[in-house]
Amino acid sequence: MTGSLTGHGGTPGRDQPKAHARKRSGARRATIAVAAVLTLVLAAAVVAYAMDMFGPSGTGAQPPPVDTTSTTSLTDDKAEDKPLYPADGLYQIRVENSGMCLGTGPKRGEEQRTVLVQQPCEAAWPDLQLTEIEDGTFTIVLTFNDRGWEKCLGVEAPGTEPGATFGGVECGDSELLSFKFKALPDGHYQIGVPAGELCVGVKERSAERGAPFETTKCDKGQGSQRFEAIPA
Repeated sequence: MTGSLTGHGGTPGRDQPKAHARKRSGARRATIAVAAVLTLVLAAAVVAYAMDMFGPSGTGAQPPPVDTTSTTSLTDDKAEDKPLYPADGLYQIRVENSGMCLGTGPKRGEEQRTVLVQQPCEAAWPDLQLTEIEDGTFTIVLTFNDRGWEKCLGVEAPGTEPGATFGGVECGDSELLSFKFKALPDGHYQIGVPAGELCVGVKERSAERGAPFETTKCDKGQGSQRFEAIPA
């Protein structure tokens, strides 16, 4: 009986420390979990504060409201469809086919006449002053700054048939002195002659220096009729 009681009483003594250890271990895990939650909450608060202080302007200011009433919005179909014409000013006009520019020179076979011809851009003369008179329609003034005078570029009258040349004439109010720039998708232009609904092109599509320009049937696929306007 005594041995039985001694053996039974010794079991609780051995089991009691294990239960106490489990309680302490559970308490530590709970403490760690609470500490982790508090750390996350504090970190979120710090990030929110930093975003408020160092916003888009760097001074804590809120970004300006988006103006949804702008008439130049990319969603404005009229703004997207509007062609881009050269601004008024001095230009060189380069031919895609030859890489040369509009200039002046003697007409072949009539050297006493000065007409519009293509020349290497570094030698092309004079400067060309473009002034828009209505949407896409310009006057082109030949500006001879070294001589102190200028002429308007015009087409040889009546300007209604292919093969007419271009030259400098006295400026005035005439359809023969206006040119319609047609914007092409790749940034080039065709230059139309409103008088005869023809276009400016290099004679015989030549890539030679001194080749004259003449009126020709419009064909936007021809490099001799495709031009780039380069600010001078």
